[in-house]
Amino acid sequence: MEQYPIVPGRGLVTKDAAELRLSYLEALGHKLTSIAQTGLRPEEIVRNIESSIGSVEIPLGLAGPLLWRCDGLEETVFAPAGTLEGALLASMNRGAKAVSLGGGFRARVLHQQMLRCPMFIFQSIAESELFEKWVKARFSRIRSIAEQHSNHAKLQSIESVVIGESVHLKFAYTTGDAAGQNMTTICTWHAVLWIRDGFKADTGIEPRHFVIEGNGASDKKISTYTMEHGRGIHVVAEC
Repeated sequence: MEQYPIVPGRGLVTKDAAELRLSYLEALGHKLTSIAQTGLRPEEIVRNIESSIGSVEIPLGLAGPLLWRCDGLEETVFAPAGTLEGALLASMNRGAKAVSLGGGFRARVLHQQMLRCPMFIFQSIAESELFEKWVKARFSRIRSIAEQHSNHAKLQSIESVVIGESVHLKFAYTTGDAAGQNMTTICTWHAVLWIRDGFKADTGIEPRHFVIEGNGASDKKISTYTMEHGRGIHVVAEC
């Protein structure tokens, strides 16, 4: 490809920009009538998507009622489930009936945790050890810097793992009702920049390299750490 095509209104989330993009695609032979019909207003989604062209419908079925019981309280709960798999909702409802008639279910949230694990690489083990101690002594300030960039992310701890000349910092957050991958990345990035500049100002030592994620968070990967400590919301249930 010698020249990359420019899509009209790229990145903009407005009614006019969406119509320009739809016209552009239709001129290329794409039929998008059903997608273009949307009840979503641009101002409602401007912070959630870029280059919008419409929306799609997903069939929703009702699962329940399901009896929840805990500490002497009980409640009948329902859950909407989106699927195109026939018989799935029927199966879920048979399970809900069996659990409810058997006395209901009980569940506990044990903890919530979302990790980001930046990595810093130094010239020597001595620098790595000094860096680890420096970060540990400034947790409160680092937490303040990180939490400035989100209304929901709360930094709970920073666990350091020193491997030779590299230091992995496991930033553990709670993230409210969100999974929080994006908010924790943004918060951690600003904290990382502050750490780099502050450590250099105090010690004269600058990391050889640093990255926002050194794979210590096991994002989208199974690991012993994730199995032992959890990721997201850790829930146990019984019936």
